[in-house]
Amino acid sequence: MSAGSEVKPGPSWAGQQGSLELVDRLRVQTISREAQATTRAVGRGGLTGG
Repeated sequence: MSAGSEVKPGPSWAGQQGSLELVDRLRVQTISREAQATTRAVGRGGLTGG
C-alpha cells in the first residue's frame, strides 16, 4: 500500500513545473517587450533628455 502514497506527489510536481515554465515564458516576453520599448525610446532620444 506504500506504493500508492508514493504516486500521489508525482502529478502535483508535474503541474507545478508546468506552471513555472509558463510563468518564465511570460516573464521573458514581458522583459523583451520592455527592452524593445526602451530601445525605441532611446533611439528617439526620449531617455537622454536628463
